[in-house]
Amino acid sequence: TDDPNVEVLQILGEWYLLPQDGFADGELTVNLTEYGFCGLDVDQEVIVLGPTLQPSIMSNDACRGELVTLIPVLEEDAELVWQLTPDSSVATDFPLPFPYSQPGLYFPSLTASANGYCTGTYVDTVEIFEPSRPLLLCDADCDGGRGCEVNFDAVSVCVGVQNPQEYSSIEWYVRRQFFPGAEAEIEIAVDDLVPCEENRVRMVGFDTNGCRVEVAENIEFTDVLLYAPNAFTPNADGYNDVFKPVISGAPVDYSIHIFDRWGNTVFESNDPYEPWHGNVEGRDFYNDPEIYSYIIKFLPCQPEEEEKEMVVTGMITLIR
Repeated sequence: TDDPNVEVLQILGEWYLLPQDGFADGELTVNLTEYGFCGLDVDQEVIVLGPTLQPSIMSNDACRGELVTLIPVLEEDAELVWQLTPDSSVATDFPLPFPYSQPGLYFPSLTASANGYCTGTYVDTVEIFEPSRPLLLCDADCDGGRGCEVNFDAVSVCVGVQNPQEYSSIEWYVRRQFFPGAEAEIEIAVDDLVPCEENRVRMVGFDTNGCRVEVAENIEFTDVLLYAPNAFTPNADGYNDVFKPVISGAPVDYSIHIFDRWGNTVFESNDPYEPWHGNVEGRDFYNDPEIYSYIIKFLPCQPEEEEKEMVVTGMITLIR
C-alpha cells in the first residue's frame, strides 16, 4: 500500500495491515506482487476499513477494602468485554463494583466490538491506597507529658493525633458524644469524664488520599474521690437524716466502721451506698447525741497488683 499511515507486517507467512494515527477510515488499495519462476503475478485488492470504536472508562481510585466502580463510555452501541484482572474477563455492559484487595496500581481494560467497526480497546489505571494508621497521644495534665491516666488532681487531659499533616479532616467523639473541634488536639475537662467507667476518645477522619480512618483511646480514670460530712441530724425531718460518704467512682473492697467514744462498733458495712441512720447495729433506737469516729477503707476501682489501700478517718457528730 502507498498509504504512509498503514504499517505492513509479515509474520510467519501472514501479512498484517496496521493502520496508524492519521489513517482516514474508508477504502484502502492493497497491491500484491508475487515473484515466481514464471514471472510476476500482480494482484490488487480494495479493502474497506470501517471506523475504530473508541471506548473509555470512568473509574475511581479507592482505599483498600473499598469497591471500584467502572462505567463504560461509548459513542456507539457495542458488545463489551472487561478485563478486570490479568486472570479474569467478563462480557457485560456494567461490571459489578470490584474489590482490589491490595494497595497498588491496577489496569482494567475494556474491549468494544460491533458490526461495521473495528474493535477498540481502552486500558484504564486505578490506584488503591493503603489507609493511614493514626495514633493518638495522651497528655494527662496538658503539660507536655505523656499518659492516659488521670485523677481528681488533674484539671484536664489533652488528646491529639500523631502526624496531623497526614489527615485532611478530623472529628472527635468523647464518651460516644460529638466533641466540638476539628483540630489535631483537643483538651477535655476532667469534669467531663466519669470515674471507673470507660472514657473512650475516638477520632474519625480522612487522610490525604481520601481514605476514612478511625482510632480510639481510653482515658483511665481509676481514682476514687470520697467526702464524708462531719455531722447529721437523724430526726426524720428530711434533711441530713443519715450519714453517708459522698463517693465519686466505684471503690473496690470498700468497708466502713463507726465507733462510739468507748470504741464499740455501732455500724459497719461493705456497701458504699448504705447509710447510717444513727441507730445501733441496725436496731430501732438511736444513739445518744455525741461525737463518733469512723474509718473507711477501699481500693481504686481498677486496682493493680500491690495497690495501696486507701484509708479515710474522721469524726462525725450526731445532733438531735
